Amino acid sequence: MKRFTSFFCLLLCIVFFLGSCKKENNPETNKQKNNGNIVNGGLLAQQGDWIYYQNRNDNDKLYKMNSIGTERIKLSDDVAEYINVSGEWIYYCRTDDHQYNLYKIFNDGTQRAKLTEDNAKYCIVSGDWIFYASTSRALLSSGNLHKVKTDGSDFTRLNWNAVYDINVIDDWIYYVLGSNLNIYKIRTDGTQETKLSDDKAKHINVSGDWIYFCNDSDNGKLYKIRTDGTEKTKLNDEASWYINVSNDWVFFSNADDGKKLYKIRTDGTEKTKINVFESKKIHLTDSWVIFENNNTDENYKKLYKMKYDGSDQKMLD
Repeated sequence: MKRFTSFFCLLLCIVFFLGSCKKENNPETNKQKNNGNIVNGGLLAQQGDWIYYQNRNDNDKLYKMNSIGTERIKLSDDVAEYINVSGEWIYYCRTDDHQYNLYKIFNDGTQRAKLTEDNAKYCIVSGDWIFYASTSRALLSSGNLHKVKTDGSDFTRLNWNAVYDINVIDDWIYYVLGSNLNIYKIRTDGTQETKLSDDKAKHINVSGDWIYFCNDSDNGKLYKIRTDGTEKTKLNDEASWYINVSNDWVFFSNADDGKKLYKIRTDGTEKTKINVFESKKIHLTDSWVIFENNNTDENYKKLYKMKYDGSDQKMLD
């Protein structure tokens, strides 16, 4: 009996361990983080033990570092935004030549290749496709929704409207319409374009069955709606910018408190200030909140990292 009990306990430990691993590597959670990071400029992306990022201490060039920050490797002299990682490839928009063309590069810094001549923003890799807003060279703001294969083939226009803040979940694309800032969704094949909200929205994040957004129709306060457009819910009374969602938390820059970085539960409870910097472009990895420090000192616009509870804050170098 004692031997059976020991075996049963061992089996439970193995099941628990495997369940924890599955949770840590949940592809839906990874998609969610990638969407939130892209809406905030896509300055970094994580895959496994590596973070691929724009190094603010080396003229914004493309680097990778291990997740504990002990090893850093330059991959390219390109200034990269909207960084995605899929398999062994990094996809990004090159901005130092002011063209915003799509590129890819192998994760060791070799095989760099331009994929399109389009100006592109809000680029998200999903499966074999890259979805993006094709922008005007003169304006470099919002543009029509397009997709292209990750090898640069099969360029396809999906709509004729200007879009911002693209999120891709399964076979749906969620975005803000450029003309009126309403929230829309469309199938990844360009069908079933549907308005979800009449509110003016910014920084949308899709997480599970909900869309979180800064509601400019209500002085920038934080709201959520279902992905079918129902159950609009206000979560706070502060102007909430640069939002990014992870699991049960929404991170945001509180414009009513000097743009300090806050977090709040997705049900609107436990609002907490977690730093004292003016913070923008909030990005999330498995272990870190990474943000742009906009204080007017020698570290202006440098990237900082901290734990999700606000501890262990330091510059990302």
